[in-house]
Amino acid sequence: GGRRAGGDVPKMSLHLKLGSIGVSVVDAAAELLYVTLERLDVSLVESQLRRAVSFNVGVVQVDNMREGTAFPVLLSPVMESADRNTVALTVVQNLAHSNGTDFYYFDYFSVLVQMLDVRSDEDILLSLASLGGRAGKLFAAPSSSSSSSSVSAAAPFTLPTVTESSTRMYFELLVLNAIKVNLTFSPSAGDDDPEASLGGMSSFSPIRTLFQSIGVTMVNINEAPLRLNALVLEHPFVTADALASQLKVHYTRQALAEGTVGAGAVVAAA
Repeated sequence: GGRRAGGDVPKMSLHLKLGSIGVSVVDAAAELLYVTLERLDVSLVESQLRRAVSFNVGVVQVDNMREGTAFPVLLSPVMESADRNTVALTVVQNLAHSNGTDFYYFDYFSVLVQMLDVRSDEDILLSLASLGGRAGKLFAAPSSSSSSSSVSAAAPFTLPTVTESSTRMYFELLVLNAIKVNLTFSPSAGDDDPEASLGGMSSFSPIRTLFQSIGVTMVNINEAPLRLNALVLEHPFVTADALASQLKVHYTRQALAEGTVGAGAVVAAA
């Protein structure tokens, strides 16, 4: 798949190049993160039979904007090169076999992320978790009220109906390349006194609770190598929900295994 048939001439071609884009993440009056994307390159080529999309970012950097942080650069590529992209997405959709509504046929789908350095402290993660929680409640508020009323009106012992997305997808080849991260992490300075950090916010830390749930005590981690293996699927025919579930299981299991091994090794060496 992916080769053009004779006479399959492009009927539309778009190409966007940007030197740099910056996005700021703000909570109330405090800036938490500043995200920089450099050498952004997006292209779309469509013919009668195929649609090819590529999305490439030369450099991705996320800066921690909290005052006093020990890690001002939260995320960055390990190696920067003018001819190497940190993020690369390539999608080739077969329009002849896709119906454009509930079935999508892909000749090729690939995602590549180069090795990253991630340096974080507990405080910025707590701030982001707090922001995400409030945002989630804001967007969920309208639906939660309607769903609660429907549940109360339901007959006793009636299980809710689980509806699966009707969007179906077929991939001749789906490639999600391995993700490699060098992780550096520092717990809050006030670990020994829960009320001493973040004005008492650390008295309950969901991050610390997560570590404790897998039997690991939070300690300093210095450039621990983490790897999430590649996922390569040939000829899968799936719904969008089934694919999302498979990806969730694949990456969650590996992240927990890598986190437990890496953190356990740090604890053993401490």
